[in-house]
Amino acid sequence: MFDLELSERSAEERRRYTSRLQRRVKARVTSELGIDMVAEGIDRQIAMVLQHSIELTNARRATFFRPIARAKRWQTVTVLEDGGFHYGLIAPESVPLAMLAATDREPVLIGPEHDARLPFAMPEDPGFTSYVAMPLVAADHLVGVLEIIDLGEPKQLGRAVENLRATLDDLSQGLGNESLLETQGSATLPTRHDLTDETVLDLVLHPPVDEDATFTVSPDEWAILMHLDGERTVIGIARAARLPRDEVVHRAARLLERGLIRIGRENRRR
Repeated sequence: MFDLELSERSAEERRRYTSRLQRRVKARVTSELGIDMVAEGIDRQIAMVLQHSIELTNARRATFFRPIARAKRWQTVTVLEDGGFHYGLIAPESVPLAMLAATDREPVLIGPEHDARLPFAMPEDPGFTSYVAMPLVAADHLVGVLEIIDLGEPKQLGRAVENLRATLDDLSQGLGNESLLETQGSATLPTRHDLTDETVLDLVLHPPVDEDATFTVSPDEWAILMHLDGERTVIGIARAARLPRDEVVHRAARLLERGLIRIGRENRRR
């Protein structure tokens, strides 16, 4: 009897600790972003969509990425197959597949019967056997991306997307009605900047980067930067760097957002 009471007491303490920890994480995110958290109703709706996604697809993990106004990182909510929830912030460039869905506003499907044409190279072992990323758009604004990893039936990705559309449409409408929608235009959203084969790109000689700040440039981004002279076009850069044209467009869009390059020739008399 004593052991049973002790076990129940320990379980209750663990639940209280988990609840406090989740509130602390949310408070930390709020403080770091300098804005109020999403309304509780939307929080619950996102949680329900994630749980529904796991139940519907028998996936190992589902994550909702949401752009945040006045921030360069995105809010994330992840639910695992065991029901555990995790909250955090993430740099958009660290999740290129989800950002590709956001950029193109089209689902990204990778699996045994879905060989997606990607504008960048994937590692030999990406860490999953099947993958789905679905963008959520409301009033022509991107309001989030749902990512699902390792679905129970990897050959049925298309059916999973169709089954989730109605649920995601409801969530998109809810997010679109949020008062934060008007300010989300200032969030760091991926875009292709209407780059064409004939678009001329150049280096920004005085990028808006703190001299004490550190940032990372990938090998492919370096290859692009090394061939910018204010005269080469996108297709010319692709040929000089020996990279696929679509990959140059994707990488150049990210470099433009970070303020490292510009469209057109830079004024070199500064």
